[in-house]
Amino acid sequence: MPNQATSAVPLFSFENTIGEIVENPRTLALMEELLPGLADNPLLELGRGYPLSVAVPYLTMFVSKDNLEAFRLRLEEIPLF
Repeated sequence: MPNQATSAVPLFSFENTIGEIVENPRTLALMEELLPGLADNPLLELGRGYPLSVAVPYLTMFVSKDNLEAFRLRLEEIPLF
């Protein structure tokens, strides 16, 4: 029987849309902490309907891959409450 703690689907991931991330206060604060300036980039508005996973190649023009990976890991750790 799988361990529920390890098989749980995260509340947030790179499969969430950019819009979902920037509209949520917790995920937006995390973005501002780990990816400074990205939330204010006008290109994010154009990509609001796309999953973050699709945007990663474009985001690396503005932030480092290391910071994106740190954001992904912390995003997946955000608890339900």
